[in-house]
Amino acid sequence: MLRYVPTALSCLMVLSCAWADEPCSGVDAPKSKPNAKPSARITATTCKFTFPVDDLDQTWEWGVSPLNACEYSWMVTVKLKEATFQIGVSHFNAFGIAQSGSFDDFLRASQADVWKLKPDKQGATVVDGIKVICKSNGPALEITVDDADWSAAVFAQRPALVKLQTTGTRLKKSEHAVKIKYKSD
Repeated sequence: MLRYVPTALSCLMVLSCAWADEPCSGVDAPKSKPNAKPSARITATTCKFTFPVDDLDQTWEWGVSPLNACEYSWMVTVKLKEATFQIGVSHFNAFGIAQSGSFDDFLRASQADVWKLKPDKQGATVVDGIKVICKSNGPALEITVDDADWSAAVFAQRPALVKLQTTGTRLKKSEHAVKIKYKSD
């Protein structure tokens, strides 16, 4: 019968790693959580939403899920009395061509739109002419709608909350209700 008997050297290495201020080589440091918090800020001219993203600096892969699957989706849902909108970025594997790169490379390969959900919740249509800008900002994805007329019309009712949702075959599903901060320009 084989037994593992720790040597003085192995015990010393374990203790030195436990006492060191930095991890020893070969020992993974715990991953830190992003400092960003989900947020929603509305001004007279823009809507800005922030999603924290774990491991934003990793190499991102897309085009690797089954064909036509939604691989990544970050959506903001705004529910009004007469309509519900979703604002965000998503990536569907339409061509089955595996690609990889930085988060910003991924964003350039993805689709960013405003969607108006159908009343029966069985689909949605793109709201034409609305520019949605998506970019990384520190440890977060920042989604901005830069259209004063649309922002004023949609947020005139001053809803208190929006829902920030992540879905897709390559993301952990999450949903957060976020209080909207209204600011004047």
